[in-house]
Amino acid sequence: MLTAKIQSVLRFLSLTWLTGPVFGKELRIVSRRRRHYLLRFAYLAMLSIFVVITWISVVEYSGGTAASRYKMSDAGKAIVGTISWFQFLALQLIAVILMSTSISEEVRNGTLGVLMTTPVTSLQIVAGKLLSKLLHLTILLLISLPLLAIVRVFGGVPLGYVIGSGCITLTAAMFAGAIAMFFSTIFRKAYASILLTLAVGFVLHFLLPSILSMFMMVIAIAGGGESIVSFYVHINPFASMMFYTMEMANSGRAGGLWFFWPVHCLFMLVLTGVIVMLCVRLVRRASVKKAFSLGRAVRVSTVAVAPPAPMPMPVVQAAATMPPAFAAPLAPPPIPAQVPTPPTRTVIIQSKPIRRITGSPIVWKKLRAPMLPGKILRIIAIILTLGLILLTYSLVGALGGLKYAEAHASYGVIFVLLGIVTTAVFAATSISSEKESRTLPILLTTPLGDWHIIGASVLEVLRRSLPIWLFLVGHMLIFTLVGYLHPIILLHILMLIVWLVAFLTGTGLYFSSRFKRTTPAVVMNLGLALAIWAVIPWVVSIATWSASGPNSVSELIKDPNPLFQAGILATGAGAREFNFLSGDEVRQVPEYDWASGPASATETTGFMFLFLLAYAAIGYLFLWRAKVRLRRNLF
Repeated sequence: MLTAKIQSVLRFLSLTWLTGPVFGKELRIVSRRRRHYLLRFAYLAMLSIFVVITWISVVEYSGGTAASRYKMSDAGKAIVGTISWFQFLALQLIAVILMSTSISEEVRNGTLGVLMTTPVTSLQIVAGKLLSKLLHLTILLLISLPLLAIVRVFGGVPLGYVIGSGCITLTAAMFAGAIAMFFSTIFRKAYASILLTLAVGFVLHFLLPSILSMFMMVIAIAGGGESIVSFYVHINPFASMMFYTMEMANSGRAGGLWFFWPVHCLFMLVLTGVIVMLCVRLVRRASVKKAFSLGRAVRVSTVAVAPPAPMPMPVVQAAATMPPAFAAPLAPPPIPAQVPTPPTRTVIIQSKPIRRITGSPIVWKKLRAPMLPGKILRIIAIILTLGLILLTYSLVGALGGLKYAEAHASYGVIFVLLGIVTTAVFAATSISSEKESRTLPILLTTPLGDWHIIGASVLEVLRRSLPIWLFLVGHMLIFTLVGYLHPIILLHILMLIVWLVAFLTGTGLYFSSRFKRTTPAVVMNLGLALAIWAVIPWVVSIATWSASGPNSVSELIKDPNPLFQAGILATGAGAREFNFLSGDEVRQVPEYDWASGPASATETTGFMFLFLLAYAAIGYLFLWRAKVRLRRNLF
């Protein structure tokens, strides 16, 4: 009896009741895939680059000696803060990508049904996948410990911040991964899980805090708002990380607020547990239904076939008076003693008629692909998005901020960033999703050419990313009609959208044709955009920094950045005194403050046209490479 209790306690402490065999299976898969080792190498390389950049930014070299611009403790604080924030952002993004196909991949491969016929429970399936990915993220987090240990020698960085920031990062990554797993139980496509998770994160961590901050400012001014701000810091991971970093940098309490990071981590764990339990409920309902459903195209029914009718009595009597030679063929069959069971046959009845199409079937299929699966979900997403945008308009307008060009520059940067993410994800999943569903080899056996398939994929990307870009165009059009922006902004924004879509579509289709899975294709496409528009310009600007400040190289490299362009275009077109509806004269000529120097509207149009040609040519080269690799690496 005592031995059985000890075994029960040991089993409970070993957490095998929670993880099950799925945890060990996922760990073996991670250890056998090369891309996870490449991910660790790239993660460590990027982390080292950020540390070097931070060190150069706080230490100035002159005359062969290192002259410290700040104290060594301040340098240590800056480096540790950089490492912590890099991990905080990178691990959440990696968790979203890794968990975007956690359940949908099992559904697509048909292995989820086999798992459910075993003693493995739904909780073990969900928890095993989540904890295995969490262990992989923990390894990435532990990679930075040697750097943190070395930097702490400089002093000024308490050990509690290193531990607390790591726990905040892990809980935030676990929460983001749980949300991605939740959407993967509903949708089969990886891009749907990634986009919806990023949208939820944007709303929870950026949009809602921005809206609530205005109300909290009013409450704080009225008095008694300190407790509300402290509560908000404990429930928002970005606010917790920001406040904790400020507290570390100031060597004490920041703003006089109370913050205890274990409370925040406990809250995030409870919230993650709620999402995990929702995933457990959906695993057997949604996933099994999608895995074994026959669809709504046909309905199978079984009908009984009536036995042949007996011969009428006059025929039997006539047969009795005929000669034997003629009577034999007309003799009725013997009546059996028992009536047999009537035979049955299966009849397939179509619930919907077959739709006839004209033109290219692949183009028809690609153009019908919506941005999000499910009509109800699309309606809810549109209503929520428009409602939040109108709410921000009303709040900013109430404060008089819509009259200033900086507000429109902020909206432009946000809309462009959303468009970049959606276009990059849709392009990277166009061909790889066909590989995962094993329809691309069948498609390549048809008379359709390679350029025909690539062109259909381009149309699919345009069709799906169009709603996001319409928000940007609609914003600029509305405030142009109101009179806050010059009409030239419409031409410039359209040119910006064209070269962004052309470039991201080309790179995305190339990576989609190169990889078998959607996850590495999405990572590479987003990583390329992040590298050429953020990491490389930052490294070049730091490397070319001189004692007198930035030079021409560090400034010119900002111009090709689309976010920088969106801000410059909106700021330069902020003609507040122009009213398009009333037909008043233009009293302010747009002037654009580029990194290379000020420019007029005509010169800016020429710059945007050059950017359009350059990026479109690069995108076409990637499209050509996608066409070359279309028939390779299929299986």
